Amino acid sequence: MKLKKIILYSFTIFGVTTLTSCGSTSDFFRNRDFDYARQPVEQNKPLEVPKSVSDNPNIHPALVVPEGQTSFTTNEFKQAQSALLPPNFGSGYNVSLIEQKQLYVVSTKLDYDKNNQAKLIIYEPYKLVWKIIEDALQNKVSTIVIEKTDKDNSRFVIKDKLSAKSYYVFIEPIKNEFRRAQLSLFEIDEKPATDKLSQQLVEAIDKAIKGQQVDEAMLINAQFGFINTNSGLKFQLYTDDTLASIVFVGDEQTINKTLKQAINNAGFKYIAYDEKQQTILIEDSKDQSYLLYLYPYTQNGSIFSDMSNWRNFFREEQQQLRVSLFDIKQVLIPVEVAKLILANIASHIPLTSAQ
Repeated sequence: MKLKKIILYSFTIFGVTTLTSCGSTSDFFRNRDFDYARQPVEQNKPLEVPKSVSDNPNIHPALVVPEGQTSFTTNEFKQAQSALLPPNFGSGYNVSLIEQKQLYVVSTKLDYDKNNQAKLIIYEPYKLVWKIIEDALQNKVSTIVIEKTDKDNSRFVIKDKLSAKSYYVFIEPIKNEFRRAQLSLFEIDEKPATDKLSQQLVEAIDKAIKGQQVDEAMLINAQFGFINTNSGLKFQLYTDDTLASIVFVGDEQTINKTLKQAINNAGFKYIAYDEKQQTILIEDSKDQSYLLYLYPYTQNGSIFSDMSNWRNFFREEQQQLRVSLFDIKQVLIPVEVAKLILANIASHIPLTSAQ
């Protein structure tokens, strides 16, 4: 028992001695507030900027910029600029056309969620996606037939011809994404369609639209903002609940000339223009007469009027000429009927094309 006490006392004395000796050194348990007092702060020397070759006479050989021509005539500048371009650039290339084609080639991504439901993302604005999908279901996927178009609820009712099974095709814009919408397939009871057949249908739709170039008529029907023409005009098809119009931006004389050509090319007969009433009398192939009413309109800049207004904080005023459709008694044509006629005329306005 005494031996155990002696050992305990010995360990106690050894521990106290060790702690005391540690506390007396600067390496353990030090007061860190005085570190800078023990180790003075040193400031690094400022960086030295080396002298340039031309300023340092000890560097040989010194590099000297040769004297040369510093001014050019306008013709010489144009010649030098054209020499840097590919052969036949002026006749074979059109930057506006190239950008336009790049903009309207459909890009997609097919993925599956945790429930194994196919999700097809289309990288275009919702209105344009709707027309692309509608065109694909009607003309490009042979195993599908459209039973109903329900635009108010953003869906189509389709039937698979082989299985005679019906589905909902939902199209929805992706929140906060201007150029993105998503397609998904649901059973008629609105449960997600996850079977093999539904996946194959979505894959067939993807194959039908991916990589296609959107045509002129589809752009106009989708009301996809303003479209450039080869005469320097911009136009779009605009509709709301009560009115359908072709909206032009540009020189008024050019608009009238372009509109007349489009009317004739669309299969209508251009009868007369009444300058006082600002109306054009036209006639279709069945001798049905209509009045096109032209009226100037000042559009304050907004996200929906012209993308260039983004750079002007939507304060730009835009002078437009709007064209709406009336019957010969000057009664406004119902919007759905008017839209079909105006879209037909608008689709015959030539877009920007290679010279």
